[in-house]
Amino acid sequence: MNKPRIRFVYRFNYLTEVLPHLREPGRAPMDFLYGMNAVDERRFETSYVNAPQGPRADAWRRFFYPFEWLITWFSRLGCPFELPFLFPQLKTDEILFGVNDAIGFALLFWKRLGVIKGRVYLIAQGAHERCRKHFRVSWLTRRFIGWLLRAADGVFVLAQCARLPIADYFGVDQSRIHYFPFVGDGDFWTPAPTEAREDFLMSIGNDFNRDYRTLVNALRADEHAVIITAKPVATEGKQVEVKNGLSNEAVRDHFRRAAAVIIPSEHVVFESAGYSSAFQAALTGAPLIVSDSPPMREVFTEWEQALFYEAENAVALRRVLDRAAAHPDEMHAMGMRARERMLALHRARPDARTLENVISR
Repeated sequence: MNKPRIRFVYRFNYLTEVLPHLREPGRAPMDFLYGMNAVDERRFETSYVNAPQGPRADAWRRFFYPFEWLITWFSRLGCPFELPFLFPQLKTDEILFGVNDAIGFALLFWKRLGVIKGRVYLIAQGAHERCRKHFRVSWLTRRFIGWLLRAADGVFVLAQCARLPIADYFGVDQSRIHYFPFVGDGDFWTPAPTEAREDFLMSIGNDFNRDYRTLVNALRADEHAVIITAKPVATEGKQVEVKNGLSNEAVRDHFRRAAAVIIPSEHVVFESAGYSSAFQAALTGAPLIVSDSPPMREVFTEWEQALFYEAENAVALRRVLDRAAAHPDEMHAMGMRARERMLALHRARPDARTLENVISR
């Protein structure tokens, strides 16, 4: 009997370094495969496509880029319309899984027009938050995004608190909205063989919501921080070192050595901003400080696995930094508990099982 085939649809240049090591645990981080590497091969076949990023990546990309720019202007979310023309197999595949809003929107647009014939599932990672804060001509944009999402056979969200806004904002039936626990790769993001924490603070990420301004403002003049990002950072004369283009191994080394890892995001209510960076840091056993949000509260407990501060409040972050500096042993223990929690609840197999169960229904 033929097994159902799930085609994972990615658009990460980053994955060109990861996918060659798909069957080699620990060689490269598999976080952003969203469970593809753990799907039960007895029940399903898996395959993938990984589209190139960039406005001039190829002829189809250049042709459709103005249309994506228009969607981005209205919604602050992309829509790579070129996908089924770059990869014609998407038109006839049985099951497609878009791992973020932009990819999902493109698949659903062409499904609405009859170009894509199979079932389409996606992870809605930012649509609910953009609708709340950033949509232009909100009534029109919300209706368009809702028209797309209602064509999905299933919409996944990374936090339980995100289920209701997907239904309320976009009219998606709640029976089609499912929780998809974000995955961390505990085989790659591991603690150092020996504890060797140094005195620098670390932050990382290129997330839309990342808030380095608050972090920089919270730093004392004598503190040293390393920020790994492609985003512009105003260092304000502080001892802030901005790095970019590091290898995964170099990032892991920074996690292992930092006195604490800070994941500063703007105020969010539904979006799981900072999840990937926080999970990676936690898996290395790094003491973790995160901006407060309902999605983060679903994962971490105060002083058990992380410290929280009020988002966009530099004074609040300063208080937490002082508290952390005064309790180094407790911070170390907290980092170890965070790793244990990640290993228990946020591994690739639970992600894959979630997808398998929804598809089987």
